[in-house]
This record gives sequence, structure tokens and C-alpha cells, in this order.
Amino acid sequence: MSVRVNLLPRSIKQRERARRANALLALLVLAFIALLVLAYFAKRSAVQDAADVRDAAQMEVNDVQAQVDALGAFQGLADELAAGNASLMTAMDGEIAVARLMNDVALSLPSTSSLVEMTVQRTQTPAQEGAITLGSSVANMQVLGYSIERYAPGVEGVLLQFDQVNGLVTTYLNTAQDGDIGDVGVTEFDATGLLTDAIYTQRYADGLPEVSQ
Repeated sequence: MSVRVNLLPRSIKQRERARRANALLALLVLAFIALLVLAYFAKRSAVQDAADVRDAAQMEVNDVQAQVDALGAFQGLADELAAGNASLMTAMDGEIAVARLMNDVALSLPSTSSLVEMTVQRTQTPAQEGAITLGSSVANMQVLGYSIERYAPGVEGVLLQFDQVNGLVTTYLNTAQDGDIGDVGVTEFDATGLLTDAIYTQRYADGLPEVSQ
């Protein structure tokens, strides 16, 4: 049986423990510093990446701004065009399609009737309060014509056929009388029709039409 006896003084043992504790603490401090260094470089890399993204975005903004500046010279022309279109739309808003109206009226006439005069006049003043009106209209159409038939079915047929004309409403007879064209007896008539906004061309509703190539 053997017995181990530590003959070193107690103070030396305490210093040895303190030395090992200090060494461990130093290792922990170094490890902590290493972690801080790694975190610093990681954060620095993230900041650099963000700066690179920012610089790339700024370059795109600069390119777009350069394009906007280059097109700025055309903005004045675009504004002038828009103003011109607005003026044209206002001025031509009530343009009447006279040729189309005349064609529709001609196609609606019975073969036994003809017109000798046709007048289209805009409605200048609104109807007075309490006055008798025959419907909403933007213009009046006055026609003079004749039929080789009597009032019925001749003139009556003309007025009924006018219902086929787009925008022509409430056609009424002013006068009808017997007449002669050469040796042929006819029934002459004078009639008035009310025209709605359906007779407008609407060609400039969206400004000046584009010219097709």
C-alpha cells in the first residue's frame, strides 16, 4: 500500500489554479474577439452588397432620367397636339353628316316620289317654357317634293318611309297641293323633320384621326 503525499506548498497550488483559470479566460476572450471579427466582416460584406445594389439602382435611375430628359423636347409638341385635339373636338362636336343624311333620305323615297329641295338647319334656340315641342332635336330638315300619286298613298308613303332614316324623327306635313310637271299631274308637298344627334359624324370624338399608312 502506497500513499501519495503532495509536498508542494499550498500557495504554489493556488497559483497553478489561477494560471490555468487565466489561460482559460484568455482563450475565451480570444474566441469572443474572433467571433466579433467574423461578425464585423460578415456585416461589412452585407453592407457592401447593399451598396452595390444601391449603385446599380442609381445607374438605372440615371439612365431613365437621361431618357426622360431626351424626350422632354417632345413634351411641348405633345401638349400642343392635346390642346389642338381638344379645340378640334369642341369645334367639330356638332358636325352634321349631310352627305350621309341625303343618301339615307334618297334611299327611303318611294319610286313614285322625288325631292326638288332639301334644307338642313340647326336648331338655334331652345324651346320656350310651356311651348309645344315635337321632340328633342338638334336640327330641322325641310323638304319640298312631289309624288305622282295622290296624298294617299303618295305623300303619306313618303312621310312613312322617312322613318327609315337614321336620326330623322317626327316628320310632319306642312302643305300638300295638286300640281303639274309637264303633262303629268302630281301632288306637291312641303314637309319638316326633326333631326337628333344621331346625324352627327362623330369623326373627331377622339381628336384628329390618325392617318393610316
